[in-house]
Amino acid sequence: MFLTPPRLQAWIAALKADPQTRITPEDNDPWDPMPPETSWGLTVYATAYFGIDSDAKEARLRKAIPASFRAFDALTQERMTHYHDERVRHRDKPYSSKQGSSAWIGMEERYAATDNQATINSFSGALKGASPDFKFRSIASFHPKLRVGTPLYMLDYLSVSVPLGFFKTQHNAFMQWWQSTVTDLEPAQAYMGLCIGMPSELESMGAIEPADCALARAFYGYDIDKPFFMRSNEHDGLYLDDGMRTPSFGVLVRGEYLQKLGGADTLRSRLLHPDIRVSDLAGGLWIEAGQEPQLYPVEEGIPGAMAQVAQALKPVRLERMKLTGMLEVTPRTDIFTVETAKTWLARFDGWTPTAHGGSPASTPPALSALPGTPCPLEGWWFAPNDGMRELFMRAGEPMPGQGGRGAVGSVIWYYKQVQK
Repeated sequence: MFLTPPRLQAWIAALKADPQTRITPEDNDPWDPMPPETSWGLTVYATAYFGIDSDAKEARLRKAIPASFRAFDALTQERMTHYHDERVRHRDKPYSSKQGSSAWIGMEERYAATDNQATINSFSGALKGASPDFKFRSIASFHPKLRVGTPLYMLDYLSVSVPLGFFKTQHNAFMQWWQSTVTDLEPAQAYMGLCIGMPSELESMGAIEPADCALARAFYGYDIDKPFFMRSNEHDGLYLDDGMRTPSFGVLVRGEYLQKLGGADTLRSRLLHPDIRVSDLAGGLWIEAGQEPQLYPVEEGIPGAMAQVAQALKPVRLERMKLTGMLEVTPRTDIFTVETAKTWLARFDGWTPTAHGGSPASTPPALSALPGTPCPLEGWWFAPNDGMRELFMRAGEPMPGQGGRGAVGSVIWYYKQVQK
């Protein structure tokens, strides 16, 4: 599964009109064909990175993480339809808590008894290759040799995804859940923003990384969130155990990072922008740049609130970072490298698309047309939000449809730019 450059640019153009637009990736596996309803879309993510440094915190998290999962499932009106965990061999087993309490048996017991890692990977929908609307995943290490301060210490994480529309309509309830969870976790750092809703079966694969890279180059507000790969214990300046990444919408600053920035009062004094909101959370400061996560196309300029947050956090920011799951042996220009990650981390310092090593502006934009308008160029056209419908149009003919929204976003026609 992948997106060709023309199709990717068409998606970027559609996202500028409607951030909830989804797209169907190409199917390149003849032995395991992709279901036609598979699609990728953006979601609001929230991820907290934490460690266990005491018996008291371990005891608290053994209860708090399962409770957070239950509360999240209730918040989403029990939309979590798949539950992965190799320890109880429930991988690929669909369930609904509406089916009865048996679906929950073992979760608290497992967290109470394990002396190693406990994991949760739950998501909505029936397709592991599609972006889920809702997702909850967590890894917590309860083995004493993996505690904070040990040579093998690696950050644990708890991460969720929700649709942008859900975030808007259920904002207060979602933030109450998030604040309660963060208070229990006492994380080293935490972030919130927009990114591709990571399909369950692609979490450890590179198929989605060209899209990640292109979207990050096209939008200031697009973020990259790969907690499994960002939590390393290698301590070589590439991972979140060595510093913070540049935030987009929301960020938690606490602990040693808050101390290095001069404390809460000093940091507040550097965040006096009208679009920045700062609140106390988990012994630190939760900072939001804007009213909600937005994409902010690069051609519209750097958002002032994000730039001010980035400048205030610059002293604790990583200078470089591993933004891909697997670094390629053969050099590529369509995914992030350690070098190009440097400019992405510094994008609010005066970042431009050309300084980042290429952007949609450096390639011809996808030709588009709205329903009812004259076709600007003879050839094959497709509509991502009309079931990827394709048709041959002659120049001057009215594009089909009445405008408005399809099932997953505004209907826009895009020139396919290939011979059929």
